Amino acid sequence: MDLLAAMMPENGGKGSLDYALRKMLKDDFPDILWQHNSDSRRAHAGFPDWCLLGPRRLMFRELKRQGHKPTPGQAEWLAALRRAGEDAGVWTPIDLLTGRIARELSVLASVRSTP
Repeated sequence: MDLLAAMMPENGGKGSLDYALRKMLKDDFPDILWQHNSDSRRAHAGFPDWCLLGPRRLMFRELKRQGHKPTPGQAEWLAALRRAGEDAGVWTPIDLLTGRIARELSVLASVRSTP
């Protein structure tokens, strides 16, 4: 599994983490609203790749290749979002292969307000 994760690109079409996430959102979690910044040159430096909105919660995720860490600007944004009480983190290919991404999206999709 580690070798497969190491070979999976962050983005770049079929077989990438980005492609798998888009497919998962479309097929399995259509009620989650999302925004992906496809051109980071047009955003604030370090802002997370993905903003995902469930019924009662917002989640921010940065996608990284296996073994790669967020840039200092990305780490600064993620830390600031967490300090503000937001769910912010990093997903890598191993998170897709172990089911972590699906579990986190499932929680995001199922959090509902109580009557």
